[in-house]
Amino acid sequence: MRSASSAASSSRAPTWTIMWKALHDRRSWQGELVNQRRDATLLRTSLTVSPIFDGRGQMTNFVGIYRDITERKQMERQLVQAQKMRSVGTLAGGVAHEFNNLLAGIHGYATLALREPHLAPSLREFLDYIVQLTDRAANLTWQLLAFARKPSLMRNPTNLTKLLESTRDFVQRTLNIEVALDVESAPEEEKWMALADANQVQQVLVNLALNARDAMPKPQPAPVIFRLRHRVFVGEMPAFPQNIPPGADLAIEIEDRGSGMPAEVLSQTLDPFFTTKEVGQGTGLGLPVAFGIMNGHQGVLTLASEPGKGTIIGLYLPRLMQYVPDVTASNATVLEPEAAPRRRILVVDDEQAVQDVIRRFLEIAGHTVVCAKNGQEAAHILKDQHFDLVVLDWMIPKEEGRANFYLLRQTRPGLPILLCTGLVQAEQASALMHENRVDLLRKPFRMNELWYAVNNALQQDV
Repeated sequence: MRSASSAASSSRAPTWTIMWKALHDRRSWQGELVNQRRDATLLRTSLTVSPIFDGRGQMTNFVGIYRDITERKQMERQLVQAQKMRSVGTLAGGVAHEFNNLLAGIHGYATLALREPHLAPSLREFLDYIVQLTDRAANLTWQLLAFARKPSLMRNPTNLTKLLESTRDFVQRTLNIEVALDVESAPEEEKWMALADANQVQQVLVNLALNARDAMPKPQPAPVIFRLRHRVFVGEMPAFPQNIPPGADLAIEIEDRGSGMPAEVLSQTLDPFFTTKEVGQGTGLGLPVAFGIMNGHQGVLTLASEPGKGTIIGLYLPRLMQYVPDVTASNATVLEPEAAPRRRILVVDDEQAVQDVIRRFLEIAGHTVVCAKNGQEAAHILKDQHFDLVVLDWMIPKEEGRANFYLLRQTRPGLPILLCTGLVQAEQASALMHENRVDLLRKPFRMNELWYAVNNALQQDV
């Protein structure tokens, strides 16, 4: 309880003026205030103030009840941000599907042109550039969408060297962050292959690069360092945690030469909403999300930091024990299909260019291909003809992917179906994959990727 007179001197700010007027009008007042703790951090409070009157009806005192609502406000801001990002993700997902359809056509036709036997060297060089640029455009699409929507975990053989190189190029060109790359030498047959979701790992790397840049002094911060090496401890600085699980043999380190963190701050960095940044400059969710993604990979995230020395974050991923040959954009255009039984395949896609590219790719492999532009047309064709496989676009205008899938399954029970999508995230498609043992092929795809996916789908028991 405070005396009325003692509060008068602090009634200069608009909020206090409004509160003071309410009390003089014999009304209680309720509102929110920003105060400062003893350690200079900000504290958001909810304040309810009621006047107290004497026997003559004069206000002599007032009583106020403070409630700390800092955490609630942080959660509300994060909820609003999540809702915004969900809306942006929905819009961006539709745009990305159309954009990836275009890229699939451009990439496909350039690949087909490269198979012509009598191309002039200069023309072959130009076509190679087109293939490489469409690969980069597709990667950029996935990277940008990853910020708006959390993609489903899809672990595949991933070359970590190439992943770090593409991430470095992305953050340098797009985010203007200088990155130095340091890759430990490895046997040729190993090639730093991990079983990982490349899009999610890249999302973690980009977020950590942003954090590293913000931690370094301005206006000329030192380069952020990306390292790739076998299982090691992250430098000589105190690390948390250190219980790296067996099998997590490949270490990606992200190092900055910033101010570093003391032990008491380091121990809180994995707490949701904890952040050392100013209000509005960060949510404090970057490291907890990264920690969750690494757990999903059966890996681990480590932190090492010391005031005045900077910070090193380690991402430990399981090494792929069985070697998988790596296919680059340049040699993907000249690979020949393996000897395999020739099959009849139905391609369902509303985009004419994608239809045509898939048909030509599969005909090169010796398959017979029939095309349909929607699910109803495909079901009608299936009633009258025999097919060994359906390649089905997940997102056809005015139709729903799950409904089309079950329509075709109902028409021809037991028929293998390979799903295609241009979306970074298709939750229903992912659920369908697990329920029905169905594979998913992301657009745009290389010719050998389509051949591999088709052969794999044909060999699965439905």
